[in-house]
Amino acid sequence: MSDNKDTYHDNVFDEIKEKASLVDEMEKHGVSFQRCGRGKLKCNCPFHEEKSPSCIVYLDDDPETYHCFGCGVHGTIIDFVMDFNNYKRGQTLEYFKENYNIIFDAKSLERINVSRYRNKNTYPIFAKTLLIADDIRDFLSKSINPFGDFEKIKEYMKNLDEAISAKDQSFIDIFEKSMLDSLNVIHRNDKLYQMKLECDNCNECSLRKECDAPIFGYGSSFSDIFFIREKNTVAESENKKNYSDKAGLLIKNIIDNQKIEIQKNIFLTKCTCCHGDPEDKSFCSKLHLKKQSDLMKPKKIMIFGEKVKDILFPDLHNIKLGDKSKVDFFGNKVEMIFNIDPEKIIEDGGKSSELYDDFKSSIIKLILEA
Repeated sequence: MSDNKDTYHDNVFDEIKEKASLVDEMEKHGVSFQRCGRGKLKCNCPFHEEKSPSCIVYLDDDPETYHCFGCGVHGTIIDFVMDFNNYKRGQTLEYFKENYNIIFDAKSLERINVSRYRNKNTYPIFAKTLLIADDIRDFLSKSINPFGDFEKIKEYMKNLDEAISAKDQSFIDIFEKSMLDSLNVIHRNDKLYQMKLECDNCNECSLRKECDAPIFGYGSSFSDIFFIREKNTVAESENKKNYSDKAGLLIKNIIDNQKIEIQKNIFLTKCTCCHGDPEDKSFCSKLHLKKQSDLMKPKKIMIFGEKVKDILFPDLHNIKLGDKSKVDFFGNKVEMIFNIDPEKIIEDGGKSSELYDDFKSSIIKLILEA
């Protein structure tokens, strides 16, 4: 027998893996399982009463392990046999000998019980991280969400998989916050996407009857800045893309010429998602804009044109290009910057217009100050 604790520990578990299965052992004692992701099974915890499964078996662990997020029990097949049957060491030795023809002495069992698989300080964190990772994998596999770039999250998955395989606890601890942040991004993007679906299927007003493709808005779900135009245009509906008409592209091209990381703080939107006559009193002005604001709570907004001002802030008067005001924006105090309607720039010659330089400077200044 080797005197090296880790070598002996691994040899014992090699024999257990060949002859015994944690899942089979738990099923013998009346536990039933459901699949709950790659390499995992879930079940009602055999150590306490519960209505919903909170115990997870990790099939890819070496050896298989279990952890209950309800009562905190965790371990390997050896721990399960001891704890479930309330066995002492001698009884556990006899059980493995009779049922699996595995022979090891009490001293060996003591070494195993103080192994890394019974570390109550680190295992729950490890198991929790696996659950977060699987939530993200599950979302990424199903998502058709157009909001946000998931490449960074996919990179997290690759790095985390390597850490899990190596059982690198220090890496996993560092990644705990990153994973939680990533999950927050996913859930928030998903909520924004659900709003978009509501907009696409909206039939609340007469404008929708004439508009083939409502345009909800586009940008990061964590945006600090809203750019707000009056309404969707026919060209945007035909392109099925926000700010894709000439006036919108004038704004978008100015933004795109700024740093990439700054772009991610911007959301392009409208007072109404359809095109049509805003004099129609039944149109759903501000309905979707309010939902966007409630989710993201922007710090600054830029509005384009007098009509937008009249819809959102009818009490503001004598306002001109570049003026700033502290306003109430659906219950949130924000800084509002007024800019002229880009349609006027287009009518006046586009980039050759005398108004263009001031129009552009106002947008860039807002972005750089955010």
